[in-house]
Amino acid sequence: MVVLVDCGSNKVPDIVREIRRFRNRIYLISMEAFEADQLPEHDTLVISGAPIMLTEEDPTPFLEKFAFLETSDLPTLGICFGFQMMGMIFKSQIFKGPPQRHHTTISRHNDHALLSHFSYQFDMAEDHCEGISLPAGFQKLASSKDYPVEVMAHHFRPLYGVQFHPEVSGTLGTALFKNFFHLADLYSAHGRRGMP
Repeated sequence: MVVLVDCGSNKVPDIVREIRRFRNRIYLISMEAFEADQLPEHDTLVISGAPIMLTEEDPTPFLEKFAFLETSDLPTLGICFGFQMMGMIFKSQIFKGPPQRHHTTISRHNDHALLSHFSYQFDMAEDHCEGISLPAGFQKLASSKDYPVEVMAHHFRPLYGVQFHPEVSGTLGTALFKNFFHLADLYSAHGRRGMP
């Protein structure tokens, strides 16, 4: 089962559509109702975007909500706000940048299974005006002209984040979800020994 935390993004139905391409069971829960102790041991977690400006309000309640990520071995994909929360849990800095409301060219820096079969430059749909620095313990996989971290992966935990919105990015977005669920399956089957 995939647990999808709905943080208020209007793109949550698109995330549900993409997840259903690869998983039959989805447990959709609002961020307000979500508690980490609700997560079954072997679930996969996806955290959506949100209409929240973390540079303009106190992020403490959100950081407390997702603090479990600091020690989590649950395969997790953070999208936009979910990506920013993941980064901030691991001490990255949030900053305000140029608004991105269109497809943007992303530059891949490293080979990683999350971006398997991606070219070194690819386009994804953006919808944000904040970004983060690279958090401790993570590898930067891709960046864009205005945002230094667009894709990241933890060095040894199955934690992955993307600043853009793969759920509305067409076939490449679907490919990213496919790669994420493949990594989640590897981790569930083999633990750390199955990670790239």
